[in-house]
Amino acid sequence: VWTWGYNLFGQLGDGTTTERNTPAPVPGLSNMSAIAQQNGFGHTLAVRNDGTLWAWGYNLKGQLGLGSNNNNILVPTQVTSIADVVAVSCGESHTIALKSDGTAWAWGNNNSGQLGDGTILDKSTPVAVNGICIDDTGVPGLRGNTHALHAYPNPNDGHFALRWTSLPPHASATVHNALGAVVIELSPAQLVGADPIDLSQRPNGTYHIRVSTPSRAIAAPVMIAR
Repeated sequence: VWTWGYNLFGQLGDGTTTERNTPAPVPGLSNMSAIAQQNGFGHTLAVRNDGTLWAWGYNLKGQLGLGSNNNNILVPTQVTSIADVVAVSCGESHTIALKSDGTAWAWGNNNSGQLGDGTILDKSTPVAVNGICIDDTGVPGLRGNTHALHAYPNPNDGHFALRWTSLPPHASATVHNALGAVVIELSPAQLVGADPIDLSQRPNGTYHIRVSTPSRAIAAPVMIAR
């Protein structure tokens, strides 16, 4: 994980609040393989390939998920109240994570109900998002999936393809950005993995492949990191 730019709240994770105009590895994460990274207004989160979640930066609304909102965090700190994370997305001052069991969890600012837990109370630790569960995340290495979906290579430079254990019938697929907007509808050839998917004109970040059938939805994260 490499960071650079604005650093007033410690969102670069280097232990300082000094801006930096060149990329540098985040101390403490240099020997970790991250599968996803996201940032909000002033906070940053990264998912390791072991399913652990790490957070740093601005924490006024508890958006780091560490159980408090007292201090900004200048170095990566594990969010110990959640595990088996496969994807993460940040709003301005709230955070949402997807676990390998398909459940969605949220924390941070909730003044407009953005955490989806039926309240408008801020949360400093992850709470379940009501009514949201993707029943098969298709995460590489996840066992028990009849139709596991993989993107490869992942991370990539914007060019990747799909791989299946078995393709579900009557399926269609879209790729979404971190805000949930559709960035591409996949062709039948791309869906089966015969043709590559080209997101090379899209910015770096985490995207989500969503495959829908009449009875279920399957999702998998894919990260563009050039």
